[in-house]
Amino acid sequence: GKFIHRKAPELAIRAWKSAATDLPSGSRLVMYGEGPLRPEMQALAGKLGLDGSIELPGRVSQPEVVAALRSRRGLLFTSLRDTSSTQILEACASGTPSVSLRHPGVNGLDLWYPRNAGWAAEAKSWGGAIRNLSSAIVACLNAPDNEWAIRSGRCTDIASGQTWEAKADRMAQIYLSLMSRG
Repeated sequence: GKFIHRKAPELAIRAWKSAATDLPSGSRLVMYGEGPLRPEMQALAGKLGLDGSIELPGRVSQPEVVAALRSRRGLLFTSLRDTSSTQILEACASGTPSVSLRHPGVNGLDLWYPRNAGWAAEAKSWGGAIRNLSSAIVACLNAPDNEWAIRSGRCTDIASGQTWEAKADRMAQIYLSLMSRG
């Protein structure tokens, strides 16, 4: 990940703070990556008293990311502008549902990522985004295992449809359909 304004790391931290009292004991937010906002976000986590529940380990290897995704309950996706999130796709490939925002800057995700594969939070204002994202985080981390397993299965199905082979098959079907119209 990148600690830049477009990825809204402050939103993730403030929503985590808002959710903190309703989270299962031992819950942690781990924010990987580098960028100009990382020191500021580390300071914000400390200022909000979240040092024990938020980690910012910096850049890690791809195998470490995959291992982390496979062992986590959810991916928190706070991007303000993104239509093809590789982070959500990587999480889906690991069977990990996402907690994401729903707003015009990320509506392109709806083309391939049905929001019932995770938890989506409406974002019409900064305060509303924090409040709704906080509720979605709580819902994800407190979801009964059977509900979480259903969403995890949806994620795995999504990822299996995003391979290059599956995309090529869909394109071939479209071309054949167009050609048959003469």
